[in-house]
Parts: sequence; structure tokens; C-alpha cells
Amino acid sequence: MAPALVQILVLFAEPGFPAIDVSKDLIQIPGAVVATSVAQLDEALKPGRVLVWRHGSAFPADAWPALIRFLEQGGSLLYLGGEPFTRPVTGPPGKRAVQPRTVSMLKELRLNQCYRLEVGGATLRHAGGGVPDRTLGDDARASILEPRFTDSKLFENEDGSWGPREAVLRPLSHLYRRGADERFPCAAGSYAIDRLSDRFAGGRWVFHLISTPPTEAELASLLSQAARPAADFRVDPTLGCYHEGETPAVTLSIHVPVAIGEVAFSAAVEVRHPDGRRTTVDAGELRGMQRASAVVRLEGATTPGLYRVTATIEGVEPVETGFWVFDRTLFESGGELSFDGYTLRRDGEPEPVVGTTVMSETVHRDFLFEPNAAVWDDTFAELASLNINLVRTGMWGGYRKICRDGGVDEAWLRALEAYYLSARKHGVPVLFTFFAFIPEAYGGMSPYFDPASLATQRAYLAGVASRFAGAKEMLWDLINEPSFASAHKLWTCKPNEDAFETEAFRSWLQGRYGGGTEAGRADWESRVRARWRLLPDEPIGVPTDDDFVDVHLLGDRRPYRARDFVHFAQDAFAAWAADMSRAIRGAGSPTAITVGQDEGGLYDRPHPLLHHHVLDYTSIHTWWTNDGLLWDGVMAKAPGKPLLASETGIMGRELLSGESQRGETARAELLSRKIAYAFAAGAFGSVQWCYEVNPYMDLDNEVAIGLKRVDGSYKPEHRVMRDFAAFVARNAHRFELAADDPLALPQVVLVLPSGDHFPPRGMQSKGTRRIVQVVMEELGVPLQVVSEYRTRTDLGKPKLIILPSCRGISEGAWRDIVAAVEGGATLHCSGWFETDDANLPAGRLGGGRRALSHAETISTREHARRPAVLRFPLDATQSWYAADHGAMPRIVRQGAGQIRHFALPIDWAEPHIRQARHYAESLDAANVGRPDPTPCQQHAGVLVRAVRMRDVDLVVAINETPIGRRVPLPPQPPHTGGSTTRGWVPASMANMFIVDRDGQLLDSLYSSR
Repeated sequence: MAPALVQILVLFAEPGFPAIDVSKDLIQIPGAVVATSVAQLDEALKPGRVLVWRHGSAFPADAWPALIRFLEQGGSLLYLGGEPFTRPVTGPPGKRAVQPRTVSMLKELRLNQCYRLEVGGATLRHAGGGVPDRTLGDDARASILEPRFTDSKLFENEDGSWGPREAVLRPLSHLYRRGADERFPCAAGSYAIDRLSDRFAGGRWVFHLISTPPTEAELASLLSQAARPAADFRVDPTLGCYHEGETPAVTLSIHVPVAIGEVAFSAAVEVRHPDGRRTTVDAGELRGMQRASAVVRLEGATTPGLYRVTATIEGVEPVETGFWVFDRTLFESGGELSFDGYTLRRDGEPEPVVGTTVMSETVHRDFLFEPNAAVWDDTFAELASLNINLVRTGMWGGYRKICRDGGVDEAWLRALEAYYLSARKHGVPVLFTFFAFIPEAYGGMSPYFDPASLATQRAYLAGVASRFAGAKEMLWDLINEPSFASAHKLWTCKPNEDAFETEAFRSWLQGRYGGGTEAGRADWESRVRARWRLLPDEPIGVPTDDDFVDVHLLGDRRPYRARDFVHFAQDAFAAWAADMSRAIRGAGSPTAITVGQDEGGLYDRPHPLLHHHVLDYTSIHTWWTNDGLLWDGVMAKAPGKPLLASETGIMGRELLSGESQRGETARAELLSRKIAYAFAAGAFGSVQWCYEVNPYMDLDNEVAIGLKRVDGSYKPEHRVMRDFAAFVARNAHRFELAADDPLALPQVVLVLPSGDHFPPRGMQSKGTRRIVQVVMEELGVPLQVVSEYRTRTDLGKPKLIILPSCRGISEGAWRDIVAAVEGGATLHCSGWFETDDANLPAGRLGGGRRALSHAETISTREHARRPAVLRFPLDATQSWYAADHGAMPRIVRQGAGQIRHFALPIDWAEPHIRQARHYAESLDAANVGRPDPTPCQQHAGVLVRAVRMRDVDLVVAINETPIGRRVPLPPQPPHTGGSTTRGWVPASMANMFIVDRDGQLLDSLYSSR
């Protein structure tokens, strides 16, 4: 038998109490207990009852303690419209005052933000078909919540860990806009939340989320749903994928958190076979107090393919799962994935990417411990229909559960097989990530150096790669957003302070500063002491955490010890990535390998420009720096290597009131710009994070990110993603670079002074961001970034080399730059940098230094009477100097090339038109072609970037203004007689265009207006 329905309903009916965001005519419910005061409400709210709230957003603030107590005791709730608990009403009855909107109460209930969505004219459709559909009035609104269903982690020491599932949400109805794609509801009309454990265990919260009152039939259904006890009924396969000779089985389980006495359920299982046949199995009874389960064998399920299983019991919604019987032909099918210098290729054809991240709609990061191939099949079918052509997934925790005693858990591997087969069925390649944030140390002392830790890491990667050696469309990502630190110092580059690391650091120092001779090797310690400014008896070892802190007075801190450690960490991470790649290759997997790093890697964490040489392509995750999204991509694009923005999402930000800074429309607009910036920076695609919102994380920010809400409806961001995917899919064949096209090769190289970029007191992020803004955005000229520590291999043969304003550069980098100048390149450099990367004296251009002033004047021909003024911020004037010559620029001929040196460190100045003019002059001096007129002269506030393909140009236009703009589309052919092709760029969004060599518009993401 099923648990009995809860019967007693409670209404609040204080005379004159306001109703907000709902009809003033309160819904009447015969037979309910009516409380006409807060005191009566407190008395009526007993466990086992249902509070029916009819006043919309308004609630009595003095009743809040009683409401919370009731819900914590397992009480149930039916909320009939409005933005739940957002308008507290204070004061005594008869003198009530409505207070400003707040989300504080929502956050206490872990429902977090509430967004108001206009849904006038939408169709309301109910699950199950028992309630008639209807069309809402023109003034209808829906409330969108962002629930979080956990307060803890399953793996406490793993930052990517998910938590226990304390609740489950069941959609009851959805809203569909008139004329929109019928597959994608814009909001939920109603849903139920079953509270299964922890603080609110036992309660069932039902929300009617639209401003229009429910009809009689809808109200009856909502009351019935609210009266049901909370329950969690599940069916799970014992393995995600079965092999030949094995008999599949499923486990049925029921959890009723407030069951009184024994409960018994008659269960049935229906199996849908790959050929469409259906068979039924009597599962018998599930008996228990609060929990019961049974294992059901599925004889006859032996044909390779996907099986779907539906389980039913009385009084609870049916549940579905799926599993695979291994299909080797499908597993080994697919195209050959490879890379050229720009893009992914599939069977030799260009395959630019618009992708997303998928784990599981139901259990999210638990997906490979609780596999459900039916859910995956539905998701991948949907993605394939949208032209999504890459899915990223992986493990963000639970590593010791996966790999124990040197072997990979077989059930986990079977689940990954099922996931991949589900993707293959729909032709979607998979990018799998092995670790998150830091490699698991598996009980060892050091995640990067302990031999025991490294051996287990290799065993994990090799075990997976071996199983998938025949999988053509499985790509590998070694680690998500890596830090080079210990688990308790994530998001930094600081020592783990173990003996293995210390030994490795000293060995690196000896190799770098010992030189190639025996005498040099013997003298490496004195060189290191000089670099670090150590006392004669001070030991050489890893830095302290204080060494990384920038303070006005250093005391006994050793900043250059910290900088050398960061440089060591970059080399050590590259060595680790090479080591793990060898393990994958040794296991027989030939497919591409990358590392997905976020913007932190563009500062001191593992930097793509310093480990790209051991990877097949680089990756960047664009999250935080929304004012520098072109810089993000350019800084991660290594010479000759493709770039993928492999995780792009919208990070939450709240006002001081706790309300969200961005509404859902603003989030969609930002996603549009982020995807476009990836292509503008030269990436071959963008992978969004993530498809389904994950409510089972203990971070409010995590549970808000995704395209598909936990209630099954779709955010406006989803439309953005599918628009980009459709555009890229129909133009994929055009994403073909011409290898011999000189205009497609980098003519301008920015040498990043990495030592000057590393902490503490790193100065290069602002300067290089300004250079990217001036050269690429304002002057329309692409550039390539190269680290000073890789100039020997990465510098190439550019026409123009830009050395940003810096405080010094390593001897090796300076040698390589000078050699390139002597070979004919032009060097653009500025400021005084007569030191190496440790601020030790070094000959560069010669000349003295002088103090840098906050305001510096520049006398030029066009400013003979009114000199231009550059203003320098405090961090620049307090950190370094200007050269003492006055020429702007001073030109030095060297071999076949020239050096254009500006006495002032112009890149550190506040934005000024003179910076663009200086760079324009250097571009002209180096004979680097640039658009005429330049982008900044054509369309202020809109970035227009042309990426030159073999036969066409991909023109990316990104509008950072709140006004739609019509902009000219490069390239414009000569002798057009004033005729210019223009394209429309929506307000705060992006558009992409395909333009042929004659300037004709062939296609666009959004039609021109």
C-alpha cells in the first residue's frame, strides 16, 4: 500500500492582510483550518499539515519564526502565486506596512533568487494530461526560483564535490510562448519539491508560480499534490553497461522520510528493448519502514543496444532509467578527429565547435556512480537536434572511489561506456576531464611529485584510456582549472611544502642557473642567492606564503624566490601534463589531449602559453573577466596551436541587498558576447557550462549556472546557444584557414614578460590588456602572444614585436628578440628595462632612468602648442621608472630591423588616444597592414573583428552598448564607389557574419534590420 495522503489544510486569513502579485480575491478552500491572526497560525501549524498561502508575495514578518519551525518539522506548503516570501509585512493588524522586496527569506529556504518573467499569451500545459491546457492573459507573469538542495559535500576535501540530495523537484506544469519552439518551455507553471533529508525532511512544497489564479481543475490538482507525502522512488541499473554473457538487473528503491509503521508497495517493471519490443516483469513488493528496495533481474536483455526501464508503484510518479548492452560496432564508429593549426577536423573537414557540458539531468555530478542511460539518450538527442557538436564532461570529485589499489573501478568504467555510447548514438563527440583543480594525491605527500601519487594517477588515466582506445570521438582533458598548490591552497600557486617538491625545486634551480659547465653547476647557489637577495646563511628552498604577498615594506620577504617558484611551477606542470599524456598514449588512445584552464592561469597558475607544447590544443575558461574577454582568448592562444574556449558561463553577482545584479535577459546577452569573443580571439569554438542547472552543490553560485533549469524549463541563454550552433553548423565548411596565406599568419607578436607578470607585484595584466585593446580592438590588427620563457621556439618571424612596458626581461628572451630585429623585425618597446627578470643589471638599450610622474607630457608635431598628457596610476609610479631620454620614440637601427623605444612606459598609462597613435606608427614602420578606417573610427562601443579564412572572412561583431548598431563589415573591396556592406548588431549582444572576398554578405547569425 502507498502512504496515506495528508488531509488537513491551513489558511491564513487575517482581516485586511494585503495580497501582492496575485488577485485580491483570495481563493477559498472549504474545510480548511482558518487562522485569522499570526497567533492562530502558529497554533495551527502542526506537523503533518499543509499550509496553503494565498497572499502572493506578501507574508507577515512576525509569522516567519513559526513558518520556519513548521517547515523544519516536515510541514508541507502550497504557495498559490507571487514571488514567494519576498515582501515582508510588518506592524500590528490594522496598521500593516509592506516592506521593500527582499530575497533573504528565499535564501534561508535555499530557494535563493526570484526572477519575474513576463509570460502573457503563453500556453500552460500540465504533466500527465489530467488537467486541461489554457492560454494565459496578456498581463501574466511567472516567478523563477533557483533552488539549492544540499548544504554539504560528499567528499569534504574536494572543492568540486557535490553534496547529498536533500530534495527532489518534480515539474507539474510548464509554460510555452506563442510561436516559440514547442520543445523548450520558457518557465515552469508549477512544481513540487519533496524534502527528503536534513533540515526540512518530510515536507512537500508545491508552488503555483504564475500570477494568474489556478482554475478549479488546477487547484484540485495542486491540492492533491500538496497532500501527498514526500517520497523518493528510484530505479537504477546495477551497471551502466553490460557485456556479453551478463544478465542486466535494476534496483528499485523507495524512501518515505516520514513513514509511520511499515509501508508496502506493489511494483512493476517494463523494459523497452532496442528493437522497440516491450516486456513486463513483476517486481513483487517493496516493504520497509522508511526505506525499501529490491533487485529485479531482466532475463532476455542480451541484444546489444540501449534499453529503457520504467518502474511503477501505486501513488507515486513512474520513474525511468536506462542501460546499454555493449555495442562494439557503435562504440568504434565515428569520424577521425584531428587538428590543424586552427580548428578541430572531422574526417578531414573543418569542425568548429559550439558545445556544452553534460553530466546528468537527475543526479548531476554523481552521474558515473548512478548511471541513467535513458536520461543521457534524451539529452544527446536534444543536443544533436540543436547542432551541438561537442559535449564536455568529467569527474570533479570522488577520485579515491574511482581508483583504488591501482585499479579503476569496473562499475564506474561501465557507466562511462554507457555515457559514451549514448553520445555516439547521436553523433556527439565527448571531451572527458580526468581531474578538477588539483590532481588527486591518493594519500601521497605531493599531488605533483610523490612517486606513489603519480603512479596512481597514471593508473587511473591509463585504465580509462585503455578501455576507450577504440573510441574515435573521445577527447581528453587532463585537469579542469588546475592550481599548482596543495588542496588547502587552491586557486593559488604556492608550495605544498613537502620533501618531494622541495627536492624538485632545488633540482630545477640548479638546472636553470647552473649553466652547462661543471663550474657553473657548482656555482648555481650563488646565482640564486643573488637573484633572491638572500642572507649568506639563508637556506635555498621553497618560498614562504608571505613571499607572495605584495606589501609596501618587504621586511624579510623574498619576492624573487616566489617568482622563481612560479616559473618552476609552470615547467613542473608541463612535465606533469607530458607524463600523464604518455600514460594515455601508452594505453593505446591516440585522441587529442588538452588542459582546461580558467583566467587564473593567465596570471600565476599553470599558463597555456607555458604548457601548450605538450598538448594538442589549448583551452581557456572564460568566467570572471567580463571586461577583458578578448584578452582572455588572445593570452591563451599559443603559436600554431588551436584554442578552444572549453568552459564559458555566467558567474553570479549580487547587489548588497542580496538580489541578483543580472536578470535572465542580461545573462543571455552576456553569454552571446562571451561566445563571440572566443571566435574573435581566434578560438575554434566555445563550450558552455553547463546544460542542466545542478541543485546538488553547496554553493549558491553553482546552482544558478546552466541553460536548462532544474524545473525542466529553459533560460533565455538556451536560445543564444542554439542560434550560435545553427550558424556554425551551416557554415562549418567555410572555417578553413589557408596555410600559405601571409595575411593569416601572425605579423605582430607580443612578448609577455612572464617574470614581470608573476606575483608579487605583477604589472602585466593591465598593460597587456591595454595593448590588446589598442592593437586589436582600436586598430583592427591581430596579434600573437608569446611568453618570454619560450621565445626560442615560439617567437617565429613577425614583422613587429611588441615588448610591453616592463621592469626587466630575461637574458634569453632579449637575445631572441634582438636576433629577430637583426633579421628585419621592428621592435616596439617602452619604459626603462635595463634589468633582467630578477631586477639584476643587464644591458638592453643603454641609458639611464628617472622617476615616473603621475602626469607626463608628450610634445609631438600635432601637439606642439598643447602637449599630450599621459596619466599614470599609483601602482605604476610607485613600481618603476621612465627612461631618461626625451624622444618619443627613439629609433635605433639594428641589423636589418629597427627598435622604436618610448621613454615612458606607455602601456601602464590610463587610456589615451596617444597610445593608439604610437602603435599605429609602429605598425606602419613595420609595414603591417591595418584597416582604413580603423575599427575605432567606424563604430564606437562595437568590436568588429575579421578572422580571415581561405575563401571568406568570419566577421565577429560584439556590441557592448545598450543600443542596437548597424556597422560596416570588413573587408571592404577597393573601388566600391562608397558602397559599404553593413550588418546589424543587437543591443548588448553579438552577431557573426560570413563575408566573401568581394565584400558580399553570405550569411549572418541574426538577420540585418
